[in-house]
Amino acid sequence: MTELIPYDELDDGFQRTKFLVESFMDSSNLAFSKNHYHISIGLSILAYEEISKMQMFFFARQKGEGISKEDWNLVTKGDPKNKKSAHVVKPEKSYLDRKKFNRN
Repeated sequence: MTELIPYDELDDGFQRTKFLVESFMDSSNLAFSKNHYHISIGLSILAYEEISKMQMFFFARQKGEGISKEDWNLVTKGDPKNKKSAHVVKPEKSYLDRKKFNRN
């Protein structure tokens, strides 16, 4: 496995992603309070997608390994082989990873 994000950089990646989630949610709440619901919804969806990345960092840390280039490209660029965008792959992979993690 070619690691794109080595194990010792997972905490940094997690914190950066957490910052993005918090920023998106703060902006979403502000837009919601100003009745800009369409903007609020879009920002909430972006936050949800970033949470999927946070989970990826968390599970890699729990397994004691880094994140492969293949896995990272899957959640950031999508799955061209199965014609799925990253917006579809992230929540799907997040669900499957969580299910697998909870079985162990």
